[in-house]
Amino acid sequence: MLQRLLELGAGLAIYSGHAEDVREQDINAQVMPPEMFERLTETIRKDGRLESLPFGVLRAAKTDGRDQIELISGHHRLRAARTAGVVDLHFVVDERELSRSAVVAKQLAHNKIHGDSDPATLKRLFDEITALDDIVESYIRPDDFDGIKQLNASQIPEVKVALEYRKVSFVFLQADLVRMEAIEEAAKDVLKGTDLVGVCSLELFERFRTVALKLGNAKEVRSMGALVTLMCDIVDEHLAKAESGDGAQA
Repeated sequence: MLQRLLELGAGLAIYSGHAEDVREQDINAQVMPPEMFERLTETIRKDGRLESLPFGVLRAAKTDGRDQIELISGHHRLRAARTAGVVDLHFVVDERELSRSAVVAKQLAHNKIHGDSDPATLKRLFDEITALDDIVESYIRPDDFDGIKQLNASQIPEVKVALEYRKVSFVFLQADLVRMEAIEEAAKDVLKGTDLVGVCSLELFERFRTVALKLGNAKEVRSMGALVTLMCDIVDEHLAKAESGDGAQA
């Protein structure tokens, strides 16, 4: 039976329990070569312990009155311990109520840290994640599927929202190639529906990027919309000082 030994804070605790108090995931993408599993088993048999604690989430009893740990990380360690006859174990346990999506995200994130995963199984698990935050936490990227062409592009339905908006486009080009005015007129034809089209010198791009980064770091802002707002505020303040006669030094 599970026993809570130590609270670690932030919803985590150390538990002791029997290997039978643990429920493994039905699908696990992590791959361990047979020779490595045999070596792990022999090490556990020799030492009589696990030196890296499995991690799971606490699941309250439903029928038999016996709580369980749903394993998130440490499937091979648990199996090797069972094979070695070491069945009284310790676990790091998340005591929060985690959704299936959150559990899968943590499982994939832990797998990513500790080794290689089977791409096909990885894809099956990734499909179970439903929340954007969980996708981010899983730390899985499309190239982790190793060429498996089973990821379908997200289909975003047409969304019609009665919001006012304006389109602004800037193109940074080498100034010596062609006249900026001609490019601007051509861009307006291509970008029809755009409220403001600007053509700038390519040399200005790095300056704009550098200023945006400096301003973002100074004001602790990462949103481009917020940066543009700050830039407008700075320009307005500068012009107001100039108009009032205080900007002679500016």
